[in-house]
Amino acid sequence: MSLFNSLQTAVSGVSAHSTYLDVIGTNIANVNTTGYKGSTTQFATMLGAQDLSNYHMAGVHASARPGVANQGSITSTTSTTDLAISGNGFFVVKGPNGDSAMTRAGSFVPNASGTLINTAGYTLMGYSGQDGGALAPVTVPIGATSVTVAADGALSATNAAGASISLARIPLANVISPENLTAVDGNVYLANDDSGAMTVGTAKTGSLGSIESSSLESSTVDLATQLTNMIKAQQGYEENSKVMSTSSDMLSKLFDAASG
Repeated sequence: MSLFNSLQTAVSGVSAHSTYLDVIGTNIANVNTTGYKGSTTQFATMLGAQDLSNYHMAGVHASARPGVANQGSITSTTSTTDLAISGNGFFVVKGPNGDSAMTRAGSFVPNASGTLINTAGYTLMGYSGQDGGALAPVTVPIGATSVTVAADGALSATNAAGASISLARIPLANVISPENLTAVDGNVYLANDDSGAMTVGTAKTGSLGSIESSSLESSTVDLATQLTNMIKAQQGYEENSKVMSTSSDMLSKLFDAASG
């Protein structure tokens, strides 16, 4: 391995551990974010030019992988429209641009027109009838005195006259490979070719799981683990920086000797 290769390898190590620290920082920042799935950093060796008898090391590459399939702990709340999922499913939501997305962040509240939205501004989608149909924004009538969400997603409310009325059914969705979903702002995910298409079904069927009302799913981030990883990232960064500095010094001496 030449000095130029060792310098390139060290630079890749510094870059990879910067990515590692970035992932840790994002996890720590979201330690209290409802439904957040902590990410891990995956390191992969990079090889340079190879022949039959030798190869040249070219460093390391790091990438973030969100733990989308990990279940967070469920905590109780006082709002019946706070929803958590016990299982593998996701809520179907629609963003401001009209695109369908998936989320585990179930802190839904009625807006001025009664439509349920979460803290990121995504609208909860559901079936207007109990037996399916087209997905539409889930709305609670203005003036309803109480709202009930069953484990299978059946949503009902009590009107001002004290009568119970059936409003909608909240479905759950999933994909074949949730770890490959595309994460976007607002703690939501988009299906893509690697994850497979989004399929929608009724809660309490298959592995989708059940819906728990007056509950929220906590972030899966363990703060102690992240602080330990931060130390490892710092050590890796410092040691790769030393290799980079040493390689640079040796190259300078080599050039000085050649020019002298």
